[in-house]
Amino acid sequence: MAAARNDQQQAGAQSLITGQSPKKARTIFTFTLPEDLAEETDIQTVGLVQLKGTEEVEGARATRGDPMRLPFELARKSLKQINGKDLGMTEEEAFWERPANAKVRTLIVTAFNEINQPSNEQNQSFLKSCQVKVG
Repeated sequence: MAAARNDQQQAGAQSLITGQSPKKARTIFTFTLPEDLAEETDIQTVGLVQLKGTEEVEGARATRGDPMRLPFELARKSLKQINGKDLGMTEEEAFWERPANAKVRTLIVTAFNEINQPSNEQNQSFLKSCQVKVG
């Protein structure tokens, strides 16, 4: 009984830290490509997830110190589905290396920024909440 309670407490603590229930699947944000681009690339939809902090660090490491690569690497880590199908490592590598997908890659970076950036209203509300204490 005590072991089960301890497991529940650990799961609850993990939920507070990660913002997710330990058994809950990650939310996938699915974007539909414009029709002409979908016809050109055979890609109708892309699915992205919000990254965990550790995944953001992995993406930053993948840049090897080149700040221009950071948006690309973060978006790359975020991409989890193409046309509703989960990507394996082989499919992911093939997708990113295919020259015909340049416009799609740009849209994925844009989508990554959209799902991860607070709105202007959220920024303003947050900044207005600042309280200064001296001493």
